[in-house]
This record gives sequence, structure tokens and C-alpha cells, in this order.
Amino acid sequence: MSRSDSAENGHVAKKAKLDKGLHAVHSVCLVLDYGSQYTQLIARRVRENNVYSLLLPGDADMVSIALAAVDQGCLL
Repeated sequence: MSRSDSAENGHVAKKAKLDKGLHAVHSVCLVLDYGSQYTQLIARRVRENNVYSLLLPGDADMVSIALAAVDQGCLL
């Protein structure tokens, strides 16, 4: 195995580990944005706890909220 093959295999392993981490997040929390300056901060804090946060405007219709498949909660 050459040095470039070894580096390429390491890159593939890192990518596989990253993809595995992205799919490990199963929970979804909806954050409704009513214009607060803290909306992005709240969404980031939720994501830091391994929960996918979905930002929608405060006037989003019920269909888009229902399609969000929220299983952890809704933050207003």
C-alpha cells in the first residue's frame, strides 16, 4: 500500500465517521421565529444537545409544521 492509498483510506474513514454522526441525530425540535434576536442562539443551543432544530417563521401554516415531524417539542 502506497502512502497516497493510506491517506485516501484515512480520508474515507473520516468521512464515514462524519456521516455516521450526522445520522445519529434522531430527535427534532421546532423553533418558531417571531422576530426575536435570540432565535439563532436558541436553535444553536438545541443543536449542541444533539437535537436537530428546525427554524420556521412564526406565521408558518399548520401543514408545514405537521410536515416537520417534530418529536421533541416546539419552542416559541
